[in-house]
Amino acid sequence: MTDSRLQTERAALLLAAALIAVVFVGLLVAAASHRASFAGRYASHSAAADGARGVALLAERLGRPPPRLQHNLASPPDRGTLIAVAPRPDASTSLVASLLDPDPFSPEEAEALLAWIKEGNTLILFTRQPTRLLSRTGIFLAGEAPEAAPGARSRAAPSTVWPPPTEEASPASGGHRLLRGVSRGEVERGAALGRWEPLGDEGRYTPLLVVERGGVRRDVAAEVEVGEGRLIWVGSPFVASNLGLSRADNGLWIALLLDREPGRPLFIDEFHHGFVHRRNLAGYLRRSGRWVVVAQLALLGLLCGWRFGRRFGEPLPTPLSPPEDGGFQTLARVYHHGGHEEHALGVLMDELERALRRRYAPPRGRDLEATLAPAAAERLAMLRRRVQAPREAEPLVDVASSITRWVAQLDQRGAAPHDFKEG
Repeated sequence: MTDSRLQTERAALLLAAALIAVVFVGLLVAAASHRASFAGRYASHSAAADGARGVALLAERLGRPPPRLQHNLASPPDRGTLIAVAPRPDASTSLVASLLDPDPFSPEEAEALLAWIKEGNTLILFTRQPTRLLSRTGIFLAGEAPEAAPGARSRAAPSTVWPPPTEEASPASGGHRLLRGVSRGEVERGAALGRWEPLGDEGRYTPLLVVERGGVRRDVAAEVEVGEGRLIWVGSPFVASNLGLSRADNGLWIALLLDREPGRPLFIDEFHHGFVHRRNLAGYLRRSGRWVVVAQLALLGLLCGWRFGRRFGEPLPTPLSPPEDGGFQTLARVYHHGGHEEHALGVLMDELERALRRRYAPPRGRDLEATLAPAAAERLAMLRRRVQAPREAEPLVDVASSITRWVAQLDQRGAAPHDFKEG
């Protein structure tokens, strides 16, 4: 492999590393500009999947700036209201995470949150996928509802229907107020209730949003009283997405939900921002989000390109004393397989000269060529020229074979220099 080829391949590797660096910086700039533009106007159409961010900024506009919850939900905050928005499963949930455990709640988190709700706290959960927490509160989504159990009550006849009723015809529960401004299209894209089973004698179910699908009315949002607290479930995360907030005034509906919790600290979270706290690849990917993983892979590629690109094409260090007993051939073979043909020939040539000096022991101060017979000296000079300036049409392996054959002859034959014969 020639030096020009090594330089070309090294330049290509450095160019690839530079492109990876540009992509990495572009991702960071895009994320920063996206966050800055969204902070200016929360109803950005370009951020449809960032639901929790939109709800957080809306809460700030309402004078209730919420802290982002970044710790393990197996240890929820002391008291308050927690809003959790599940991202789209096909956008932020990795295939590995889905295969290992499709449930966004670990068993420990489900138990801790259920106990936290019973203490008098409120969880507003936007999700369209079944979770352990929903099943523990008696909510089973359509398609995964179990067989009817004693005491199970179907919600086929909810108390409110779409479109929102008028003030005079509205039920006393006030559910019509929560229907104002909610986009029907966003709601219909979510999950629907299959069945609700009360938890023993405790628990009260109140439907909040209802749509009609195929002649069957289904609840798509509901409120369940659990102990002294409440779980508000919304089957469509798109209602709380930025695009949903701007398409129809779903922000009003969320604001009304927040108004029902006056004077309580508010926490905002997403499934891929701390909602799953597991020490495995699936939990890490879900917490960090796609662009963070892509950025980290780009940074890893940049570092690898910089680390190996600097050394690419450089000669491997030659040992000061090559190994004895034919070890020089192994060393030359390492150079050969590494693509450093010239250095492999250099190792072989050094070993040939050492073998000649061992065999003929020239006096101190005399050149090796002066000790050799004319034919041997001419052959040595020819090999040196072929190693220093190899001909394009001459395979380097032929030069290496000539050198190794001569070394083998020196080790096996006791011929005098003037008796040396071509192998």
